[in-house]
Amino acid sequence: MPDSYLSSLGLPDTKIKLLRAAVDLSVEIWVKSEQRASVTQPREAFELFRRLSNLAHEELHVIFLSTGKEVIAYREVFRGGMAICPADPRVIWRQAVLMGASGVIMGHNHPSGTTKPSEQDQELTRRCVHIGEIMGIPLLDHLIVAGNNFCTMRTTEPQLWA
Repeated sequence: MPDSYLSSLGLPDTKIKLLRAAVDLSVEIWVKSEQRASVTQPREAFELFRRLSNLAHEELHVIFLSTGKEVIAYREVFRGGMAICPADPRVIWRQAVLMGASGVIMGHNHPSGTTKPSEQDQELTRRCVHIGEIMGIPLLDHLIVAGNNFCTMRTTEPQLWA
């Protein structure tokens, strides 16, 4: 649920933050459960990124994976405005190195409701693919989430991985 919807119900900001923290905690518990989640298909990544679906602002989250594609961690890395979310790939790959990740999947939302990648999305993905190659921790995909839909840039923009 978007924060604006929760606000319209009369919930104070402190309660909204508490609800978001509870959702984040539940994902962390799920990720750290005895049987670690694995992400081998875009739909599985979307299920983790689904929490971004109806936000009124952009956020970029990252799934850090082991060699066996098991989820090591799921993190919100950047938060932006209604139309843009500035992101620095160095921050993502620094965390990947510190966690011992073998792969990265990025996901962010479009509050506009469209899953079509923008030029900024394409440029960020291109830079992250390049950095991932240099660091030996590849960007496996970049999903764009809007409502109940998602776009996998690995499929729709394969030239970015060429």
